[in-house]
This record gives sequence, C-alpha cells and structure tokens, in this order.
Amino acid sequence: MREELNQYIAYLKEVKSASDNTVASYQSDLKMFYEYLEEQEIETFSKVTETVLNSYFLGLEKQGLSPASVNRKMVTVRNYILYLIKKGKLTDDPMERIKAPKFKRKEPSGISVEEMNALLMAPDCGTEKGIRDKAMLELLYATGMKVSELLELRRNDLNLKLNYVVVKENAGERLLPIGKTAKEALIQYVNENEMEEESDGYLFLNRRKERMTRQGFIKILKEYAKEAGITKEVTPQIIRNSFAMHMLENGADLQSLQELLGHGDISATQYLLRSHTAKTLDVYTKTHPRA
Repeated sequence: MREELNQYIAYLKEVKSASDNTVASYQSDLKMFYEYLEEQEIETFSKVTETVLNSYFLGLEKQGLSPASVNRKMVTVRNYILYLIKKGKLTDDPMERIKAPKFKRKEPSGISVEEMNALLMAPDCGTEKGIRDKAMLELLYATGMKVSELLELRRNDLNLKLNYVVVKENAGERLLPIGKTAKEALIQYVNENEMEEESDGYLFLNRRKERMTRQGFIKILKEYAKEAGITKEVTPQIIRNSFAMHMLENGADLQSLQELLGHGDISATQYLLRSHTAKTLDVYTKTHPRA
C-alpha cells in the first residue's frame, strides 16, 4: 500500500504540478491516514470501508481537530481514493456517502480604501528605503498577488512599457496589469537602483542587497500600518483580500477577479494568456481604485 502512496505523491508533483506546500500537506494527511490503517491491521484497500473511514474521521474530531482541519483531511483522502479508483486499485468509492463536518468559514477580512490609501502614503519617498517600500506596497495592492509571488519577482518580469508584470506559477505564468500609481512607484524604484549581480536579478532587495524575505516584508508592513494609524492587524493576505474586495465593490466580475488572483484554471500557454489579457486589463482599469 505504501508504494501506491509514493506513486500518488509523484503524480501530484509531475502530472498535477501541485505546489510544494500542497504536496507536503497531502503527504502529512495521508501519512496520518496510513498510520491509522496500520493500527487497524488493514493491509489492502478492499478493506477500507465506509465504516473504517467514519471511525477514522470521528477519531480525528475526538482528538480535538477543528471541523475545518477534519474537512481538509477528508478532501485529501477522497482525492486519493478517486486516484486509486482511476488506477484500478479500487472499484467502489467508500467515501461516497460520507459527509464533511459543518464549519463556519471566516469572512475574508480587509481594510477600507481610505486605510489603504493611508498605508500606501506612509513610506518616505525621500529615502532609498521609502522608495523601495512604496514600490512593494503599491505593486502588492495593484495586482493582488501573494507576498511569495511579490518577493520572487525578477527585474525582467516587469514590463513598464506595456504596464504588466509576469507572475510565475507551477503550471506556467499569469500576466497582471499594473495601474498608473504602482507604475510611477516602480519607475522611481527601478531608476534609483542598479541591479546587483549577486542578487540573481530579484526585483526587491533588503539592505544587504539580497532578496527580500517574507519576514522582512511583514516587519516593514506592520511598521507602516502603525504609522498610518490602522489599528487592526495588517498582513500580506489582508492586502490581497482588500484588493479583491475593492475590485468587487467597484463592479469587477468574479471570473476576471479569479484570473487576476490566480484562483481560476488559467492555461499555461501564452496563446490563452494573451486571449484573456485584453478583457482582464479592461476590467482592471475600470474597477481598481488606483488604476
């Protein structure tokens, strides 16, 4: 049975192009599941019945796992079982009648347009650090990209003539429009900074001329949020949520927003990316507060 698990992990990496975090999550969940099966002396998949699965998931709840955590592990096991059925290792789906525990999802939190404006005005653009920080914050809010994507950007990912930035993904890349305010901040930052050879071409560097770290960026963000007088917690995810909320408030449609955030099934081919760019750019220009 362990061999099938190894094959499934390889399938996630090589066929599904799953991210490292997703693969690690699946490995952890399925390791726990396999340990339970071994405790029950279950050695073949044919003995993995609905009763066995119900006992496993109820046991997780009794251990104190939250409904959301149990639900995630159920999704992992369900996807694994569907894979086994596809490969002919199972004929019936023992998960078919098992229901996920109910849990209340947290509403995505964000900050207001006024608070965002105050945050973006906080950096002192009379200093080299302020110019860099302004460019980072403006670009993060302008695109709604993840902080990991922001910090992985290289100089050649920016196209300031055509007003877009290329974000690399596991299965390809997506093109994100850049509004005029972010563009101005980026132009100032790029003009003020020569690319360091030892930086490997990364766009945003720390004072040691190395790639900016996640921890370093979060520290900077918290300092500016305090300076802007924002009392609630401000994280990179809050900026991303605010981007989405402000776009929706201004009339953006969900499909275009999903493409901008990278939540949709966007093809890795340049042809399909180009076919979406015109519409997405038009929606972005009309609905983003700082475009």
